[in-house]
Amino acid sequence: MPMTELLYYTQPDIHRFTALILSADISNDEIQIVLDRTAFYPEGGGQPADRGTINGLTVNYVRKEDGLVIHHVAPPAVGAEFPAIGLIAECSIEEAHRLDYMQQHSGQHVISAAMMKTGGIETVSVRQGEEYTAIETSKSAITDEILYRIEDEANRVITENVPIQAHWTDADGLLRFNLRRPSKHSSNIRIIEIPDVDCVACGGMHLNNTGKIGLVKYIRQEKIRGNIRTFWKIGGRAFADYREKTEIVNRLNILHSALQHELPAKTETFIESFNKLKFDYGKLQREYTEIFSLNLVKEAIKTSNGIKLIVSILEDRDRRFIDNLMKQFSTQGEPLLALIFNKTDDKMTWAVAHSIGGTAEEFDFASFRSNYLPLIGGKGGGKAPIWQGVAENPDGVDRMIENFIENA
Repeated sequence: MPMTELLYYTQPDIHRFTALILSADISNDEIQIVLDRTAFYPEGGGQPADRGTINGLTVNYVRKEDGLVIHHVAPPAVGAEFPAIGLIAECSIEEAHRLDYMQQHSGQHVISAAMMKTGGIETVSVRQGEEYTAIETSKSAITDEILYRIEDEANRVITENVPIQAHWTDADGLLRFNLRRPSKHSSNIRIIEIPDVDCVACGGMHLNNTGKIGLVKYIRQEKIRGNIRTFWKIGGRAFADYREKTEIVNRLNILHSALQHELPAKTETFIESFNKLKFDYGKLQREYTEIFSLNLVKEAIKTSNGIKLIVSILEDRDRRFIDNLMKQFSTQGEPLLALIFNKTDDKMTWAVAHSIGGTAEEFDFASFRSNYLPLIGGKGGGKAPIWQGVAENPDGVDRMIENFIENA
């Protein structure tokens, strides 16, 4: 089978084309189609494959193997025409997706060049994700000041609208190029050159000038394998990110009645106040829970074996209140067993506690789980002296309470 003609190199701006179907094999509920020529870029070099359709069928994935570009395509609907060898296929590439990743790839070259120029920082690896482009560097530490200088240099190159040129050469021809990093290949080498900016061997898709990148924006950094990996928003993603941040800041300006530069101090003050209120609320809730538990203890049913039994259905209590309440029951100095339900808008929970001072041996949770929890569709567990969970069948609560009191 002849090799696929690579239109994405010879006609990088093409989005619609026709091609002859050379093969169409069914494998794993998909069709693997080989065309005599294609503008679909296959995954490689950190850049994902193009998206689009072949004869209206969705292209899920594209890969290159032994000179052939293989298109992994969703099968046609029942009764629809199956791609057949020898037919001419109508092909369409998703333009927005292609442009996005061309911006990512060209922008990454510009950033990597700016890293080398500004701080002698080498690029170790690149990942072009759906949300950001990540560049792992050779440095174990990079200050934000340097990264902002890199950002400024990269955007300077973008505004100068420098041509992005592709060259094909071999090992001997490499000698005339000042490569940012050595090539791993010895023949049929594709060089991407941005004159006076960058020059590197690359098989990816690129724009024809730096101006089309639009904008690059440094986001954050992290440590990986002892190196610093930097994260960038490039092209349309950078503008979308800027718009989102502007909307967030404008909203915060209104909420805090503050200008943009005042927001950090306002937020710190707000957090300090919130933490104090949270602490005070927790203290008051613990005090309230203690009083509430004592009232329930006073109203408890005395069983025949001398254990105080508490059964109660509460409404709209938060998880912390229930936790504190069960702890109060578990620390009582007299034999006590409590079964508490808590009903909220979206669910009902159950909790069981026994006092450590008298009923640890009397209460058998395994028996409780098998005899009572099925009545309410109960799920959950714990360990002595407290067990908790959710009731998936709240309608069975009354019957469960009746049986529980009767057998206590």
